[in-house]
Amino acid sequence: MIKPDFSSVSLIVHEEKNGLKVELHNHRTRVIAQTAESLGVEKAAEILRALLGLCPIAQVSAFKAAQHAITHHNPNQGFSLCDTNIQSLVTAEAILETVRVLSMDLQPFMIHGKVSQECLKTLGELRARLWDLSKSASVDKASLESFNEDLKALIILWFTREKKAIGAIKHTFERFDNIQLDGKGLLFAEEISNREILKLFLSILQEYPEWALSPQLVGARIPGALARCRSQSDQGRRDPFSIRDLVLARLEELKNFASGLSSPFTARSINLGNNWGVGLVETARGTLMHFLQIENNKMRFHIVAPTEWAFQEESPMVDAMNLFIREKSNAVKSVITGLNLIACAFDPCTKIDVKWPQKEG
Repeated sequence: MIKPDFSSVSLIVHEEKNGLKVELHNHRTRVIAQTAESLGVEKAAEILRALLGLCPIAQVSAFKAAQHAITHHNPNQGFSLCDTNIQSLVTAEAILETVRVLSMDLQPFMIHGKVSQECLKTLGELRARLWDLSKSASVDKASLESFNEDLKALIILWFTREKKAIGAIKHTFERFDNIQLDGKGLLFAEEISNREILKLFLSILQEYPEWALSPQLVGARIPGALARCRSQSDQGRRDPFSIRDLVLARLEELKNFASGLSSPFTARSINLGNNWGVGLVETARGTLMHFLQIENNKMRFHIVAPTEWAFQEESPMVDAMNLFIREKSNAVKSVITGLNLIACAFDPCTKIDVKWPQKEG
């Protein structure tokens, strides 16, 4: 099976007269969509499932939701929710991804407060169980309920046992508290859960497929945990936010899950007409959108992933990076560590390769 190259996300630090500047390069999403499109409908789900680290359950669910919209919905219908088992799998993947990032991806940046081996072992076991559950054509309801109970128990245990690690995570991001970003840069899920907006996105994608690499809606915006938490608040929705706020919002969503609150991680679909279906899945990182057309046995496919809202030149993430490095021109190691931490706060699922030509000789 063809496996696309996902290593094309990089940051280049340039030294200019007025200081340092970050330049970002990212071609990943188009590579994934084009590879799936070249394989056709029957093989597309297979390659999407192979996207380990990029929410494969959400990817497959979004694709199948878009496919279902084409075959089972008419263009006059509104949004349809996927069945409850799919919703549960999507939620479980988002929660496991959130706790995995906090427990593993951020740990190399911490000197103290490592997550215990017991929690890491349980996390690994639950991820393996979820993977097995998701492979079945028809998920056993009892097995899924048992899994969800164990997942909730892990999150409760994690907050109880890993207080030192959680404190270390919060402390690590305090270094960026002087960087305040405009709250208008948060992209609420409901802003794109709109037929006319999705039609607009589709029309742009049909003419400019590369738009998937730098999607914008009234500018470059940031989806994800903080946007979800803020969207449900009556006050302060558009207040400025810090980089640490992005991480604290993930902790809040874990607490909400452990408390049994309604999950924000949904999977939906809508038919836009002309044999175009859209699958929307709310992941830990934000809204994943699959635009799919199947006509005369030919497939056209576009992915707009939450990553690409952040990983583009005009995004709040790149603004934050440029603010951070403004006074760090001589501290190479500190700059590279800081840039990686900022990227983790916005989208921990994406590894970045930081290049600094002037310092590399």
